[in-house]
Amino acid sequence: MTTVCFDGKSLVSDSQATAGENFIVTNIAKKVHTPEEGEYWDYNGRRVLAFGIAGDPSSIEYIREGLNEGLTHKTAFSASSYMEFDALLVMEDATSVIFSGYMNNGVQTYHSFPAEVPVCVGTGTPFALAVIDHSKNNQAERGVRAAIKFCAYTGGDLQIWELPPIPEVRSVRPVVETPTEEKKEEKDGDQK
Repeated sequence: MTTVCFDGKSLVSDSQATAGENFIVTNIAKKVHTPEEGEYWDYNGRRVLAFGIAGDPSSIEYIREGLNEGLTHKTAFSASSYMEFDALLVMEDATSVIFSGYMNNGVQTYHSFPAEVPVCVGTGTPFALAVIDHSKNNQAERGVRAAIKFCAYTGGDLQIWELPPIPEVRSVRPVVETPTEEKKEEKDGDQK
């Protein structure tokens, strides 16, 4: 699986992807994601600056799309297959939320909850949290390094994302103006 940790300052993950119990697929999997230019992510109206993913990589695009549209605690993806994942969402105010997908009695189920920092998701969580509990600086980085050392499903290089300064005023989703018929005609007339 993986290990992703957030300590209030840094979101850190490993880069190993596995299949089944004994097969390493790659050591360069991207697990820390940020919005592309022009994207605005939010969860329950709060701006999301990054997320780390543990579990099924096919969930990444669904999570990105959900965040672009405004992910909520009620969001359910229209995926054609079962996905098991834990997404660690980092908000602009340095708080975090875990958004999970899992199978429950044959039904794809989603669950989310606020997570107190420091927080980790993935198979290396026990190793990472043990180290984080005894670290003063670079907690997330040290935690993931420990998971790489001791967890068979965590490996590769570190992916590190740093939280920018917290804004004084909370961000709000930009309003996208949809062109009215009058404005469309005006624009078409300007192009002729």
